[in-house]
Amino acid sequence: MREGGRPSFYLLIAAGILASAFFSLTFIINQSLSLANASWQWTAALRYFFMVPLLGALLRVTGKGELTRITRVVGKNPTPWIIGGTVGFGFFYAPLTFAAAYGPAWLVAGTWQLTILIGGLLEPWLRKNPDHQTAIPWHTLRVSSVILLGIGLLQWSHVSKTSNWARVLPLVIPLLIAATAYPVGNRWMLAHRASSLGTVARTYGMTLGSLPFWLAVAVWGYLRAGWPTTGQLVQSILVALSSGVIATLLFYWATEKAYARPDQLAAVEATQSAEVVFAAIGAVLILGQPWPSVMALIGIGCIVIGLMWHSLSSHKKPRLASSRNQDSA
Repeated sequence: MREGGRPSFYLLIAAGILASAFFSLTFIINQSLSLANASWQWTAALRYFFMVPLLGALLRVTGKGELTRITRVVGKNPTPWIIGGTVGFGFFYAPLTFAAAYGPAWLVAGTWQLTILIGGLLEPWLRKNPDHQTAIPWHTLRVSSVILLGIGLLQWSHVSKTSNWARVLPLVIPLLIAATAYPVGNRWMLAHRASSLGTVARTYGMTLGSLPFWLAVAVWGYLRAGWPTTGQLVQSILVALSSGVIATLLFYWATEKAYARPDQLAAVEATQSAEVVFAAIGAVLILGQPWPSVMALIGIGCIVIGLMWHSLSSHKKPRLASSRNQDSA
């Protein structure tokens, strides 16, 4: 179903949740590689190296000339794409990969949900269109506090179990950087340069723009650990396909369609909370790790409740606003 010619709210939420399932593979595979002492620099860089041919092939298959168009656009004025790609992809994924060495997949995935709160706080400064509401969506931030509580419980559970506070900052600080960079890079490209481009083309352009950053990271990885192993190459391809292509395109499509309505956009971004659930299940089934503790499960429950509350409250308010506008007209 559609609302005003756009995909329905429920379809956008479904796309966001499906994206979170594919995103969760990143946390699981990154932890798997970390446990194998693989270089985090290569793990991060290889994902985006593999995304270039995958996205290029996808654009070519569409047959709409988007590959040629986006290549020309980036080639003509590469600076904004380098900035957007470095921030939205580089400063997002490099810290995320680094953090995998300091906690289980579900802890990294749970702490990453800070991006919901940070995205809401940055909302007024990331929009340029005066026709769109730019006030901070305080009601969504109140709901986000439930998610923040869940994240706190996850951290406390992990620390109380390991009795190692020294591992908290190397996990939290990189994830704070990643949680800020991801919405900033995504929305900056939407608001300033790429709103007229399709989702695949925009993602491809940002990936191209991020390549100088990833080349530097790859050189760093080579100097520290030599060339990547075969297993790291294979798992990096899986991450590139599942998280880098499928999940990113689903999430960018959903945020693009919800962009004109800040409350719905906040709800779509909140679907990323489901990543922690999928990451916990995947860590148990794929990596053979034990289930999170009771306190951690309560934290995961808070995140899920926050997600549901976020979605329901955001769905009601736009409809009420819409009905008021129709009445006043």
